[in-house]
Amino acid sequence: MLEHSLLQQAECLGRSRRKSVPVVAKLATSALDFQNAWRLRYEAYASAGYLHHSDKRIYLDKYDNETNRTLLLYRGGTPIASARVCILLEPSARTPECAIPAYEIFQEEIDQHLALLQEDGRPERSIEVTRLSRSPQFGSDLAVTQALFRMIGYLIIHFNASVMFAAVSANHIPFYRRMGFKLIGNPRSYPDLAVQTALMGCDCHGHRPINGLLSSLGSLSKQDLIYRRFMEGQEVEVTPEQRRQSVSLTAVETIPTPKAV
Repeated sequence: MLEHSLLQQAECLGRSRRKSVPVVAKLATSALDFQNAWRLRYEAYASAGYLHHSDKRIYLDKYDNETNRTLLLYRGGTPIASARVCILLEPSARTPECAIPAYEIFQEEIDQHLALLQEDGRPERSIEVTRLSRSPQFGSDLAVTQALFRMIGYLIIHFNASVMFAAVSANHIPFYRRMGFKLIGNPRSYPDLAVQTALMGCDCHGHRPINGLLSSLGSLSKQDLIYRRFMEGQEVEVTPEQRRQSVSLTAVETIPTPKAV
């Protein structure tokens, strides 16, 4: 039921033997999926102090539309993590719906960065990885971090993006730099949230894994069965073998988990 408490479910599941419960990835395709993602965002952002209390206990915006993609992770039927990938097409194909949240506050920086790509003969199609959120009860769960980044990789190749942006909190700038991102815009207030974020960008074909934290996009393919099932809206179990390819446990234990808004 939509009235369930996300935190109550997460607490119950956290008391169980969580390692024996598989992590399942799914694109949001139904009203229930989107409600779960919006509730999860609210719980995560309110817990971090980014949002004021709301009786509705959901958080959504105009970028939650059919053009973009929202990813959910479930464990034991409970939504535990989510992320959204928004697309910014080249100017000739751009519409108000094909935009990214960071463009509202970093328009000049993004346009300049994309202009440099065009000078190099590369397409300007770009995406923003945004609304990364995890249930507070699963904030230190390594398997959740592994699965989330693995499936974000499939969304990056789905959009055929040449560059990916992320608006990140200032204390996570060093983490993204190690992953191949460059600082493009200095921290400033993010719309609708009580947080300062910096704009970072990365060549989708030139990013660096951090000891395996974000696997090379070259290891992912649109021919993968996982990719096809995932993009069709089916549930996909993220197996331990897949997670080992995308995340080094040592790296996650010694580097703060990245946050993007």
